[in-house]
Amino acid sequence: MSNVRQRAGLLTPSMAVIGILLVLPLCLMAFVSTLERGPDGGVIWSRHTLDAYVQFLFERDLLDRLVLNTDYLQIFARSIGLAATTAVLTLMIAFPIALWMAFQPASRRTFLLFVVTVPFWTNLLVRNYAWILLLRNGGVIDRLLQSTGLTHEPLNVLYSPLATGIGLVYSFLPFMILPIYVSLEKLDRRLIEAAFDLGADRWHALI
Repeated sequence: MSNVRQRAGLLTPSMAVIGILLVLPLCLMAFVSTLERGPDGGVIWSRHTLDAYVQFLFERDLLDRLVLNTDYLQIFARSIGLAATTAVLTLMIAFPIALWMAFQPASRRTFLLFVVTVPFWTNLLVRNYAWILLLRNGGVIDRLLQSTGLTHEPLNVLYSPLATGIGLVYSFLPFMILPIYVSLEKLDRRLIEAAFDLGADRWHALI
């Protein structure tokens, strides 16, 4: 019982912060979203309606009939697809890097962790502008490809889904590498050696 109380006492401050700064604002937003819009702007606090949610999926035609509007659904689907693709690509890149880092000597791991955390030292907006300079027409990558003869026309990559994906993967890659590295670094090496002794290959020894 004392351990439970101790854990509850340790969790109380963090849960209070999450409740005040995250849960409470979300509840307020959900409440305001059900209020009726005022004629001169704002909301009418005494009237509740679900028109905002109806207008999210439907719109009225010339005969004042509700018809399905898929514009917002397409935006959400595109965003979810981009998020899923970014997560998968980031994991595919981050896991081998974190695995390689975890099995390096201790002195080298310190330097590699320093390299991974270097992007945190600069503002995200500055890093994104750097990618704009790299990916724009006439940028570094475009000129390099044209000078080598691989392309003869501008790439037109900037502001495309590909450029967006590159920026997202680059931005979230350190956040994926660090927790995976911490987990792999704590891995008992004796278990891997035992798996090799039992005839497992590298992949099966890892999983």
